[in-house]
Amino acid sequence: MEKSKRPRKTKVGGLSPEQIAILAREWNKCNFWIESKQRFCRLDRLCNEKPYCGEHLPAFCTVVSPDGFVMERIPCPIDSTHTCYKHMLEKHLKKCNKKPPAILPPYIQKGVNLVTDLGYKKFSEKDSQQSCRLPSEKDKEERYKNIEAMNSEDFSILLEKIVSVHSDNKLTPRVEYGLSESVAGELCRSDIGERAAKHLTQIASILNLLEVFGLVRDNTAFVEYGGGRGTVTFHLANLVKEKHFNNCKFFVIDKASPRYKQDNKLADLGLNVVRIRSDISDVLVGELPGMNDPTILRIVGVTKHLCGVATDMALFSLLSETSNSLCHIVSGFCFATCCHHRCKANSYAGASWLHEKNFTNGDMNIIMQMSSWATCGDPDGRIESVKPITESTLKYLKSMENKIPLVFFKNTIGEFAKDILDKGRADFGNHSVSGSLGQVVQFTDMANTIENRALVMSPSSKNETNETR
Repeated sequence: MEKSKRPRKTKVGGLSPEQIAILAREWNKCNFWIESKQRFCRLDRLCNEKPYCGEHLPAFCTVVSPDGFVMERIPCPIDSTHTCYKHMLEKHLKKCNKKPPAILPPYIQKGVNLVTDLGYKKFSEKDSQQSCRLPSEKDKEERYKNIEAMNSEDFSILLEKIVSVHSDNKLTPRVEYGLSESVAGELCRSDIGERAAKHLTQIASILNLLEVFGLVRDNTAFVEYGGGRGTVTFHLANLVKEKHFNNCKFFVIDKASPRYKQDNKLADLGLNVVRIRSDISDVLVGELPGMNDPTILRIVGVTKHLCGVATDMALFSLLSETSNSLCHIVSGFCFATCCHHRCKANSYAGASWLHEKNFTNGDMNIIMQMSSWATCGDPDGRIESVKPITESTLKYLKSMENKIPLVFFKNTIGEFAKDILDKGRADFGNHSVSGSLGQVVQFTDMANTIENRALVMSPSSKNETNETR
């Protein structure tokens, strides 16, 4: 039997629809194009009339079997991203991989980390200052949904406020470059490609922060959010083993179950790793299996480039008494942040601090959009190209040029927006855990990744010891 000619992959960019169509003529298997892999599906076609396999046959498409039976594909009622045969729907629903379990484990509670105003409720219990009051109606005001809808005057006022708050509060991130020795050796391998080396450098830098801020210790449970294959946990566990820290547990939380996970390698090393397949919004950290072990005295959260609102959900799950009955033993976290433009004002953890600085929820939504300017790939873009600036704001920004030479560039304002959003999150951490210090740290250079900031919370004293629960 002649083998099907496989379409060649492209390493840069991707194929155009015309190029895909040309390849499809030579491809005698399923014609579904897998964008992420830059190739066609390799399963056999159902029939020559329909150039797709059963999995990728379009919804409401009919197929006639050899004995004349008409079969129709319909979207799965559980998950519309895939289809199933209409006449086999009942059977499919019993075994669909997307079907939620009939009985949820005790550590899953739907939407527990989506509670709004949570930060205010925590603050009102622990801090009587006026700045920690519940949000007012003015705070919740949302005049504009996006930058395009703003008039020039309001745009200018917000721009001036962003620069002023950033300057007055000295929000430039602390720079802390360094590579953990446990990972640095891996970078010397000759078989490491450029992309893999960048990711490994980022992991080594994150582990370095955990060490610098005293978060790697005995009797610690490490929780990685959005862990994917568990690569960060893999190297963290190796660090713990090499440094001879005792009685540590590792949890990897991810809603997907990707291939080539690192968990088995860690099991071979005799390290205790638990994978939790769940959305971050649903996880009760205090109820995770093994977390109630009385010898676990500290909990530390870790993420590597967790997208937008997921970082806020991770903060809530770690620091909220509602989500984590053991939040009193949280020692700190190291969250490499990214995609601030994917945050949402109504579920953002740092809202209290921004409201204190007279930013409304509407302002926050705009600031979140502005944060994308830091990574948009337009270093020469100027803010005047977005909206005309009023004379008073223009005068203020010119007065700041000696202090901030690139204040008129979108890239600078985007970075300020990121710093302000992460400062709010750090403030949430400071109020949630007594004796802690939350701060924003630049952990690697821009050549390695443009998302090079991490949110770090640690005991205010490295010598802090907590030997009881």
